[in-house]
Amino acid sequence: MQNKEVPFFVVNEPFGVEYKDEIVSQTVCAHTHNVAELYFTLTDLPDVLLNQTVSWVRQDSLIIIPPFCVHQLYHRENLEYRRYILNVDVNWMERVLVGSNVSLEYMKHAGQPMILSLGTEERAKLMEHLDALRNLRDCRDLRTMTQFFAVLQEIDSMVQERKREPEEKPLTVVGTQKRVNEIISYMNDCLMTGITVEQVAKHFFLNKDYLSRLFAKHTHTTIGHYMAMQRIAKAQELLRSGKTVVQVQEMMEYSSYSYFHKSFQKLTGMSPSRYRLLYMQEKKE
Repeated sequence: MQNKEVPFFVVNEPFGVEYKDEIVSQTVCAHTHNVAELYFTLTDLPDVLLNQTVSWVRQDSLIIIPPFCVHQLYHRENLEYRRYILNVDVNWMERVLVGSNVSLEYMKHAGQPMILSLGTEERAKLMEHLDALRNLRDCRDLRTMTQFFAVLQEIDSMVQERKREPEEKPLTVVGTQKRVNEIISYMNDCLMTGITVEQVAKHFFLNKDYLSRLFAKHTHTTIGHYMAMQRIAKAQELLRSGKTVVQVQEMMEYSSYSYFHKSFQKLTGMSPSRYRLLYMQEKKE
């Protein structure tokens, strides 16, 4: 379920797949999910924001986005975007796979986003598997589960092949995207210090207004929104690790408990204490 009022989307099903071929009338700001998102784009994406990197992603690429990873994949209104989207509840998947030798680490909370450029044969196989899964409606039916894991097996084979033979240029960074990536990297290194836009501009010897325009040009969001999202994503990680709300507030150097509570509520749609309680309950199930 997507809550359009906050940039944190909650999916309640174990997994789900859809195909979209549409002219986008409204884009989504930088956001996160509580699930892993596997985004198979059939359209070029000029400015993709994945956690700490902005890059150009070519059509026929599979983007693997772990839970709670800040991202924005497309931003231009009135253009056609063709893509398959597979969402996977990682907590559910881990419970199903307990005792097996399957890890799928790249889909888990601690994983890093991945971009796989697919060849013609890989593209055809993945589309065939995804279309077969789309035609099965009940995600708790045995046939559907079997097809779902066939999709995961196909994707895992691609990932393992890339690990054996890494691509020479896994990312395509063009023009001033490189400069923006340097800025993002610096801001994330200072994530727990409450760094300001003025301090970032000073570090890079840039005018603050120019810095803001450059950042927005490639990320299609403001520095303030991006930093707020990354800080809350880090706070979510700490809460899932067992830290108390007060501990997280202090570790992230929020000026007060009430400010942390308000910021967390605004970006996730729930309080930090509620979020922590729900996650701890999921772990026990």
